[in-house]
Amino acid sequence: MGLRSVSERLFANRWDRYVNRLRAIFFDWDDTLCYVKPHRYDTFGAVLEKFGYNISDSALICAEAAIRSGAILPSEQYVEALCSQLRLPEPVLRATTQAFQERELVKETLLFEDAIPVIQSLRSRGLRLAVVSNNSEQRLAELARQFALTPYLELIVSSEIVGVGKPDGRIFQYALDQLGISADCVLHLGDSYEADVIGARAVGIAPVLIDRRHCYSEVDCPHLDNLADLIPLMMERFDLD
Repeated sequence: MGLRSVSERLFANRWDRYVNRLRAIFFDWDDTLCYVKPHRYDTFGAVLEKFGYNISDSALICAEAAIRSGAILPSEQYVEALCSQLRLPEPVLRATTQAFQERELVKETLLFEDAIPVIQSLRSRGLRLAVVSNNSEQRLAELARQFALTPYLELIVSSEIVGVGKPDGRIFQYALDQLGISADCVLHLGDSYEADVIGARAVGIAPVLIDRRHCYSEVDCPHLDNLADLIPLMMERFDLD
């Protein structure tokens, strides 16, 4: 449990300089609060293994960052762009496209077990909660209702609403403006360094990287394995009751 490296612990010790008075938490959606099963990396990895490739989740993250457009790409476009970025041959592209088509028929979106307890704990401490995501407005609203998160979330911001997506700082600024709070009162939690950490910092929000799949090693921000580790860390850093 807790922060993974000396550099991250030192960064956390400076939170008192980064965050004036904690009033709100922003969440990313996919791979932070919920996940799609089977995960896209698992589907992609299974195809690559058949063709003799061994590409890590970390390498896939880097490739995704390079093709990121500020919105969630449709499955077929995502596969084509990722295979192109990785310079994979046509047979791999065809096989991956087929695998993702089959995934569409069986995939399901599930809530992480720690999501509700952490959200309830944060709300009980008087913190305002919001989602900032590159997902579509309709999907976010439907899943928030499905998982009974709507009563806890004061705001759900989609890149579709704002017209730009993470890591563009304007989507974070939109959320701040809607809640009427300043960046130095907020933490943003997300699974992508490129989208969530860099994007949040663009407007002065302190980021926390939630790395459930252990894709990152050394990073210059608080780095947690799951949401459950957040509450003890916050109680230590911010004297929350």
